[in-house]
Amino acid sequence: MQYHRPLLQEDVETAHRLLTMHQPSAPDAHERSYCASATHYTPALWPCARHRWAVSVLAADERGEIAEGED
Repeated sequence: MQYHRPLLQEDVETAHRLLTMHQPSAPDAHERSYCASATHYTPALWPCARHRWAVSVLAADERGEIAEGED
């Protein structure tokens, strides 16, 4: 997955925080789950885009595709 810039270690930290914020709600009458985060403007079906992004960032980090920060 390629975004507008290479992923950084800061993105990994953000991804960890997003995973704790974006969790599924209980299924509704139609067996659909929504993201329970109040940060969405409208209800987002589960898994939401922010959760999917966080998972992909952490997967890239596991594969060693994100360079260590240069402090």
